[in-house]
Amino acid sequence: MTVDQGAAGLAGKGPHPEPGERVQAGPHPGAPERAATAAGPPVPGWRGELRRLWAAYTVSELGSAVGAGALPLIAVLVLAVSAWQVSMLAVAAEIASAAVAVPLAPWIEVHRKRPVMITADLVRFAALATVPVAAWLGVLTYAQLCVVAAVQTAGAIVFNAAGGAHLKRLVPEPHRALANSRFETSLWSATTVGPPIGGLLVSWLGATASVAVDAATFLLSAIGVRQLCSREPDPPPAASRRWIGEVTGGWRYIAAHRDLHLLFWNAMVGLRS
Repeated sequence: MTVDQGAAGLAGKGPHPEPGERVQAGPHPGAPERAATAAGPPVPGWRGELRRLWAAYTVSELGSAVGAGALPLIAVLVLAVSAWQVSMLAVAAEIASAAVAVPLAPWIEVHRKRPVMITADLVRFAALATVPVAAWLGVLTYAQLCVVAAVQTAGAIVFNAAGGAHLKRLVPEPHRALANSRFETSLWSATTVGPPIGGLLVSWLGATASVAVDAATFLLSAIGVRQLCSREPDPPPAASRRWIGEVTGGWRYIAAHRDLHLLFWNAMVGLRS
């Protein structure tokens, strides 16, 4: 949830990965971006708040890295689905999540970001927790995995959009590079150590073990964000705007600027690689 991730988090306001992965893309203006640029006085105690937010983010990223690729693995090992169905699991998740997340962009802009982040975490926790429970009861289905993957992906888009805007409002501009470096360090460290841990869990405890860990870390992340003590700055007032214009504004801005256009497609290729 770096500043760049938040700015790029919603496809409609300006761009998703396989279920469980985080959005990575270059910055462009959008609803969360405009909300974040309304500069205000530094948040009292922002350093302590940043540490708490960083800890919550690190736990969440580690859980997502542990659970990376778990849903397709469960589809193969537990449900014995075909290769085509495994592919459709990822495609359906991205299409369904985009259909849900894109229209939320204008709404996120004019609301406080912490409740959005907490809700996204709790929804992902609840969705993922159903997988090991259903598998244990013997009622897990392919359709359920598709729904869980869509919810997980949409939650990641929404959380990163709100989280990036919140980070900009929390951290004074001279310190944002350092804050971003901490979050990026957590992201890539988790990406390095998480999948091997997930593989061990699957080997020792079964295919759903890594999903259970991933779900638990979303709950811990929500608790961590809830522990932030400072008062969140007021969001910008809602103005009378055209909803379609708001949703497509980020895309139009990217299309009008060649450098951003190239960066966007580079990021999209990176997400699919």
